[in-house]
Amino acid sequence: ICYPLCLFFFFFFLMIRRPPRSTLSSSSAASDVYKRQVYSERIRLAKHAGMKVMELLEKNIRPRDILTEKAFENALTVDMALGCSTNSMLHLPAIAHEAGVDLNLEKANEISKRTPNLCHLAPAGHTYIEELNEAGGVYAVMNELNKKNLLHTDLITATGKTVAENIEGCVNKNPEVIRPIDDPYSQTGGIAVLKGNLAPDSGCLLYT
Repeated sequence: ICYPLCLFFFFFFLMIRRPPRSTLSSSSAASDVYKRQVYSERIRLAKHAGMKVMELLEKNIRPRDILTEKAFENALTVDMALGCSTNSMLHLPAIAHEAGVDLNLEKANEISKRTPNLCHLAPAGHTYIEELNEAGGVYAVMNELNKKNLLHTDLITATGKTVAENIEGCVNKNPEVIRPIDDPYSQTGGIAVLKGNLAPDSGCLLYT
């Protein structure tokens, strides 16, 4: 499982950013400069991800030490707060299976009922991933969730630190992008798992 996770982190950091719409310039020279800055950041993040994988290996922190049942519950909780993607219902169970964790899809409904939707990200919403990053990123979202104890914060993570240590001091810089926990877009998460005659084994939908 270590090798596919290395590839996952590598490509995740390569694709984590795209040029913000608000900063695109009509000048091709300015655009080229910006692109070089973004691409260099991607390379830096990818390199740091690879270094972190080797550091975890030296500390004998293995993927299955991190990818626990509670960690997947955290992942679903954060996904609900971000507005979700139906792809989550494909990829999270697949990763859980590789980690030896049984992630029941009905868990999504349970978590959705207690998790407020704090972000409206494109394409379903009106804000973009770079705006989320500038507002404090996923850690700021997690800090909002932690105000109502919706996360397991004692878990070890890929940084070598606990969730609590990772999100400490990460503030919400833009409540228009990341709604405060007491003023969410909705009181429940963005995905529902359904069962019925059209989908006897289950299906999922995204609230918009």
